[in-house]
Amino acid sequence: MRSFVFHRIGSDPEGLFIKTEEFTDTLVPAPLVVGKNKTASLRSFIGTDGHAATAEFRPSPSHNIYRHLYDIAAAVHETYKVLETKESLRNTFLTARPVALNEPLGGHIHLSFFVTDKLAYELEKHGCFSNRGEIIRRNFGPGGLGETLNLTASQTNRLAEASYRGDIFELPRFITGLSYLMTPFEMWIQPWHDRVCRNGK
Repeated sequence: MRSFVFHRIGSDPEGLFIKTEEFTDTLVPAPLVVGKNKTASLRSFIGTDGHAATAEFRPSPSHNIYRHLYDIAAAVHETYKVLETKESLRNTFLTARPVALNEPLGGHIHLSFFVTDKLAYELEKHGCFSNRGEIIRRNFGPGGLGETLNLTASQTNRLAEASYRGDIFELPRFITGLSYLMTPFEMWIQPWHDRVCRNGK
């Protein structure tokens, strides 16, 4: 039984600008390429996030993964147009390896979805959630949703049994499933040594 409906996918992949001169690679801080105006870069398809050395692409979330990939490709294309037209950025290229010049690079994939599981909805109404065989009360604080409704003992037992059987949608199980599917792809597509260096940091 499918217990969720996919809504959108988003991401914020990171990259590093590197300049090659006389066979030596040097880091070009991202603000020198994307600009130092944080207000403008927050509205742009590219900016910096926390660590100014690295650039971060910001494609719009999309209902379609192909559209999302197209937006990333368009952002890379526009970035290279800037690199080609600025004299000061001649021989500068963009890389997205797991680690480059001792800088760890990454990014996140964001998913949004609607949960269609009736038991999960029932728990949510009562300010609770299922977690691997347990029914746990949400901590909303005084007067919050978790304080307004209570489960009876029979409701708790019925839902706990369903939780134990894995019949209720749970975010940790969903994440475990995604990790199970994505880890082989991550290991296959990324250079092994670079990935180990990045994950170690």
